[in-house]
Amino acid sequence: MSIKIGGADPHGRDTVSFFIILILLLCILSCLLYIMITTSPLIFNYDKNRVLYLCGTHGNECAPCDAFSRDNGESHIIVNPSACKINRRSYFFQKDINRSYDDNNILIPYIKNNKLIVDFHEAWGFKPPSLGKTIFVNKSAVNKYGLQMFQSLANIIQFTLVTTLPPIEKSLDYYCDQNDIPYVLVEIPGQNDILPRKYRVELTKYIVNYFETILG
Repeated sequence: MSIKIGGADPHGRDTVSFFIILILLLCILSCLLYIMITTSPLIFNYDKNRVLYLCGTHGNECAPCDAFSRDNGESHIIVNPSACKINRRSYFFQKDINRSYDDNNILIPYIKNNKLIVDFHEAWGFKPPSLGKTIFVNKSAVNKYGLQMFQSLANIIQFTLVTTLPPIEKSLDYYCDQNDIPYVLVEIPGQNDILPRKYRVELTKYIVNYFETILG
């Protein structure tokens, strides 16, 4: 026969502590699973034989997403829809998507097989050090299509055309450059609504129509 000394059973306290820790771990795992599910990219009308447009990589740069038709429209991906909903650069506990492009990235199978990648972002300003009003074209795109097509677009919309950027490892432009994928980065001034959202949407539509007309 056992005799309890000092009141409460220490084994009972251990059991309660175990279940509290277990519940907390389950809550954490549930939150992580929710984040994984809700941060999945939205892919529309994908066709590897067309130009692929990317938008909404950062949640505070989402106006270009409004330029696309969801049904029977352009081949495009809303990269980070959850961050767009809360108007934050990244979703809760999420690392910067544009610093995570490697062969394990879920978008790589789509990135690798297209005529051209056109990646829309929205800058915080109009001039350096911001990239606002800039079109960057990588070497692969220039080799495949020539520079004049991109220079003509830049002239029409009064953007600066550049063919070099400081390398940022695991950014999409870096990945495309390393893997000989034709890539264009379009930086529209737009964060904090420094230009009206309607204007940014219409500008995106114009750029998309330009590439669709020439490349289809």
